[in-house]
Amino acid sequence: MRKIALIGAGFIGCVAAIAYLGQKREIACFLDNNPEKQGKKLLDIPIVSMEEYINNYETTCDLIISCNSINTEQ
Repeated sequence: MRKIALIGAGFIGCVAAIAYLGQKREIACFLDNNPEKQGKKLLDIPIVSMEEYINNYETTCDLIISCNSINTEQ
């Protein structure tokens, strides 16, 4: 089974990670566009930029989006 990369290192991303870990899935990384989170860890899982994901994880992971809201205003 392929590893998971979760987009979003906030509350919902953390909840999603806990759910996947409970299903014995391996999470390779979180992707987050917030530079203050990049380079840190959440649940001992690295938080990376999109560029780092593309360079190091893209070919080995299934990418899963986790978000808590979608802005529909234009």
